[in-house]
Formats: sequence, structure tokens, C-alpha cells
Amino acid sequence: IDLDGKLTGTTSVTLDATGAAKDISGTDIDIEGGDVTLTGALTATDSALIVATTGDAILHDDLTSSGTGTGSITIAAEEGKATTAGLDAGTTIDVTAHDIEINGVTRADGVVTMTAQSDDLVLHETVTGSGLALEATAGDVSADKTLTATTGSVVIDALLGLADVKVINAATDLAITADDIDLDGKLTGTTSVTLD
Repeated sequence: IDLDGKLTGTTSVTLDATGAAKDISGTDIDIEGGDVTLTGALTATDSALIVATTGDAILHDDLTSSGTGTGSITIAAEEGKATTAGLDAGTTIDVTAHDIEINGVTRADGVVTMTAQSDDLVLHETVTGSGLALEATAGDVSADKTLTATTGSVVIDALLGLADVKVINAATDLAITADDIDLDGKLTGTTSVTLD
């Protein structure tokens, strides 16, 4: 599937690349629907914007946005769940949803920001960015693998829930604020480590 413009479906948008390559590609991937379900490896040579306005955003395969200086990934499902495979961005990654589950490796040259507004933020693989800002407003933040900020800070907020983390490496500050904190690995903050 080759995309060259915005796709909008008031109720839903479903793309299913069934060929051997299972490829969905475009310069700027811009998809908006009530629900959004994408099956096939997504590749944007500039930026990627995926918005589910009333339901879930489901990405069954990896999403890569490779534009140098412009290769951002934005996923929003503020009324539903964002479920993705791996995410790889030339600049920033921003995911906002009712709840979030990331099943693949997340990597960005810029800052990775993820906000679960009403439920849990669950990260099953490694997350790497220049800085990390991970928040579950009313739920838990759970990270099964290593979290790394290559040049900046790692900030984790789960004010009403549990922060369940393994190894964290922050180039500057590491700060975790949660109702309960469960640690199962080494925490490194070159400038400071704050647990509250």
C-alpha cells in the first residue's frame, strides 16, 4: 500500500497489506479514523501521524519514520487504547492514549513521550531516546526491559499507581514519582537519581 495523502474514516480506517513484503509506505503518513487498525510494516520517509478519534489505534507491525530532522511519530487515541509493535523515529515519538501497550523496541533520535491518560502504560521491550518522559496519569507504568536516555533525562510519573521498572540509564537526571515503586535492576542517573 503506497500512501500519498491523508486518509480519513469517520468510523474507522483499516489497512491490511497482504503481500509478501506486507509494506505500507508514504512520505508523510497521515491517518485519522474513529478506530485505526494497520497490518503491515509502516515506513514514512518524512513523518507519521496516526489518530484514533473515538476508539483504538492498533499497529500490528513496526512503524519507522526516517526523515532526518523531520522523522517524527505521533500516535493519539485519547478515547481508546494505543497498541503498537516497534517504533523507530528520526526525531521524536509522542504517544497519547487512554492506555498504552508497546510490544516492540522503541527508538528515537529525539525525546520519547508517552502518556496514558486513564489507565496503564506497558512497555514490553527496550525504549531509547535522547530523553524519556513516561506517564500514567491514573494507572501503572510497567517496563519489562531497559529504558535509556542517551543525552537527557528519564522521568517516570505514576502518581496514583505503580512504577514497575528494570534497568534505567539516564545521561542526566533520573526521576520516578509513584504511589508505589518496584525496582528490579540498576538505576543510573549521571546527574541525579530521585525516587518519590
